[in-house]
Amino acid sequence: PTLTGDMLAMLAHSVGFTYVCRQAGEQVLALQGPGELITITGPQEVSEGGSITLGIAPQAAPSGVAASNKALYTANSGSDTVSIVDFTMGQVKDAVKVGWGPVDLVLSPDGKRLYSADSQGNTVTVMDVDTATGNLKLVQSLPVQPNPVALAHHPTAQRLFIVCQNDNSLLEVDTNALNVVTRLAVGTSPAGVALTPDGKQAWVVLNGAKQIAIVGTTSP
Repeated sequence: PTLTGDMLAMLAHSVGFTYVCRQAGEQVLALQGPGELITITGPQEVSEGGSITLGIAPQAAPSGVAASNKALYTANSGSDTVSIVDFTMGQVKDAVKVGWGPVDLVLSPDGKRLYSADSQGNTVTVMDVDTATGNLKLVQSLPVQPNPVALAHHPTAQRLFIVCQNDNSLLEVDTNALNVVTRLAVGTSPAGVALTPDGKQAWVVLNGAKQIAIVGTTSP
């Protein structure tokens, strides 16, 4: 049978390609970094009864976190994955391959969608959340401006806000259509964003300018 672009992208994620991005039509961009998928370093021999220290790369390097009623999620920038941590067991029960260099996560207010900011891949990965189990299902990789580093979801509207540090911008995304509806220049090197409880303002931390930009949202 012929695979659709969505199915091919899912397969490329699952087998561990370094970077996967859905393209126009039925095309998928899949990149694999040079070298082995896992590298183990350390002494080649150990004496009987002795011990050695081994190094393993890549390591997860958790960089962002979000929590639902069923699970905790971590964005792992070192392995390009999102880990699902079971609250009851206190253990990682699964990991989902996302974009390149995820550094932040946010859940939709109803807990049915999880988004990851993939800083090196210039994408936001969209995932459906099984509210009964906490498990994740990949939906789409959304191309955005360079270096997305922070996310915030509107408290009531279907809007996602994305800080793109190398573009000095704040993006507003329609989460129903999954497209960018507004791009606003906010200042030098934005690094974080939070919305007011009513969703009418976005407060953006400007690391380069050492200021906070206060932006009125266009959300309905």
